[in-house]
Amino acid sequence: MGNDGHGGGGRNTTTSSSTMWRWSAYGLYGQTVKYTFLITNVLSVVFSLITFSYGAWLYHNRSQYYELLAPSLYVDVCLIMMVISSLVVANSVIAVYSVLKELRCLIYSFSTASVILCFSLLIGGIMGLVFRQKLVQTPLHLKMNTSLKELYGLSDMTAITLAWDSLQREFRCCGVNGTEDFTIWRTSKWHMHHREPKPAFPQSCCVPERLAECVERSITMDKEMSNGIRPSMEQLAAEAAPTSAEAEASVAQNQQQLPADSSSSSSTIFMTNFTASEAAAFYTNTCYMPFRTDLLSVVHVAAWLSISCSFYLLVPAFFATFFAKLVKK
Repeated sequence: MGNDGHGGGGRNTTTSSSTMWRWSAYGLYGQTVKYTFLITNVLSVVFSLITFSYGAWLYHNRSQYYELLAPSLYVDVCLIMMVISSLVVANSVIAVYSVLKELRCLIYSFSTASVILCFSLLIGGIMGLVFRQKLVQTPLHLKMNTSLKELYGLSDMTAITLAWDSLQREFRCCGVNGTEDFTIWRTSKWHMHHREPKPAFPQSCCVPERLAECVERSITMDKEMSNGIRPSMEQLAAEAAPTSAEAEASVAQNQQQLPADSSSSSSTIFMTNFTASEAAAFYTNTCYMPFRTDLLSVVHVAAWLSISCSFYLLVPAFFATFFAKLVKK
C-alpha cells in the first residue's frame, strides 16, 4: 500500500514536472511561442518596409504639390510613414537578438516601444483620413485658381511656379477646371507681367515632343484671343490633324504592316484613336479633377497602409512578452 502511495506520488511529480517543462522557454510551448514571434516579427519588418517604400514614393512624387494645398497633412503622413517604419525595423532587429539571448529586460523594452510606435503610425494613418475628408469637403479648385492667377511666376513664389509646372507635365493637363481651362492663364499676373510677344499659357502646358510648335501656337492664340477670338477644341484638333493625303499615306503604311485579314479595319483604328487632346500641341484637359482624384487615391492607400501596419506591430510584441514570461532568469 505504501509502495503504491509512493508510486502515485512519483507519477504526479513526474506529470507536474513534464507540464512545467513544456511551459518553460525550452519546452514545446515555449519554443512554439519563440518561433511564432520570429515569424511574425519578420512579417512585421516586411510590412514596415512596404510602408516605408510607399511613404518614400509618395513624398518623392507628390510633395512638390504641397504649396498648392498648404496647409496640407499628406506630406506629414509621408514623413511619419518613413520615420516610424525605420524605427520599427531597428526595433525588430534588437528584439530578435533579445529573444535569442533571452534578455527579458530588452524584450519588455521592445514590447513597450512597439506599442508606442503602433500609436504613432496609427496617428499618421488617421491624419491621412482627415486630410482626405477635408479634400472632399474643401473646394480645391478655388485654391488652385488663386495660386495660378495671383502667385504663379512671381520671383518670390518659385515653389508655386514649380508646383504648377510639375502638375501640368505630370498629369498632362493645362488650367484648372471647366471654363477655366488653358485660357485662364491670360487672366494671371504671370501673363500680365510677361514681355511681348506674350504666350497664352506657359510651356508646361505643351506636349514635350512638339514644344516649338506649341510655343509658336501659344503666341498666335494670345493675339487671336486679344482680338476676341477663342479657338474651340474642334478647331484646335482640325489645325493639328494630318491632311487627308497624310492620313491616306499613314493608312496605306499601316495596311502594309498589318496582316491581310486586318487591313480592312486599319483605317478605322487610325481615325478613332485620333482625339482632340492627342492632336493639339498642348494639353487640352484641365488639371483639377485628375489631380483631386489622384490625391484621394494615394492618400487613401497611405492612410490604411499605416493603420494596418500599426495594428500588426502588436502581434510580435504580444508573443515576445509571452516568451519573456517563460524565461526563468
